[in-house]
Amino acid sequence: MDLLNVACCGVREINRLSSYDEPKAALKAFCDWVYVKPPSGPPRPIENPNNGVLAPKGNARFRYAFFTQATYQWQERGEVGSRPRYYGVDFAAFIKEHELGQVVIATGKRGVRNPNTENLLKMWVWTVDHYALQAWYKNATRRRKKTDSKSTSVNLEA
Repeated sequence: MDLLNVACCGVREINRLSSYDEPKAALKAFCDWVYVKPPSGPPRPIENPNNGVLAPKGNARFRYAFFTQATYQWQERGEVGSRPRYYGVDFAAFIKEHELGQVVIATGKRGVRNPNTENLLKMWVWTVDHYALQAWYKNATRRRKKTDSKSTSVNLEA
């Protein structure tokens, strides 16, 4: 996942959301980008081949994030093996379910045609509640550490 800066300093684009199979893993990756600082030195922006600059880790000074979902033409036609993935819909629902801020769909439920690819495109704007998100992230991280330590202790005893 990448977190891209845009022209407005209060907005970020969540990029590569489609590379995650479930919204919880995507949100964890988002939190890693936003709240976790690199092991040494101050956070530094990373150059992006798309001429954007990735947000430095440990930098939560933005209020809005937007994300998209593309449905490709071959998926709409129902070609073999073409089941559309609803990663954007699922991510928005996960954010709402866990009360991590307000999410609105900016393109309507059907979406709009991308003039570059003719694919169906949907876009959401998330008003990030950093307090709620940090609490969710700490809880998710704590649970994972407890699970990891339990499985390690079981493996050591076996």
